[in-house]
Amino acid sequence: MHIELIDDQNEGFKENIVQKMISEINKLTSENEFNFKDITILCNSRKRVSLVAQRFSENNIPVVSNEGLLINSSEKVRFLVDVMRYLLDKADNLSKAAICEYLQSETPINYTIHEINLLLKKDDGFTDLLKKYNYAIMIFLKLHKNLKNHY
Repeated sequence: MHIELIDDQNEGFKENIVQKMISEINKLTSENEFNFKDITILCNSRKRVSLVAQRFSENNIPVVSNEGLLINSSEKVRFLVDVMRYLLDKADNLSKAAICEYLQSETPINYTIHEINLLLKKDDGFTDLLKKYNYAIMIFLKLHKNLKNHY
């Protein structure tokens, strides 16, 4: 996995990022012997998806679909985003609910949606639910520490 945070204050930021992605993909496929199907690029807006898809096509990099490039296309990515939102704001009830919804779809516990929502309203309800899903709180704390170090 390769994640890179880039300051968007530079002129031509979008084009520079796309060129950097193209360069990285070419490096992965030529030097590291990856196949195009092994590489995933996620974008957070439809405008960027169009730009990325167009530039990739111009550089003979196959694109599965414009929609497939959207960050909202992946439940796992949405889950990670919700975890990050929660770590940045422990009072974010929407993120807590979304995290539990994802966990319930992946590893269901014997609770109804109503029971889960009632638990989420309690002070330690979210923590209790995470334990029931067998997800250690330490994972979230480690992510939180890493996020704080980057911002």
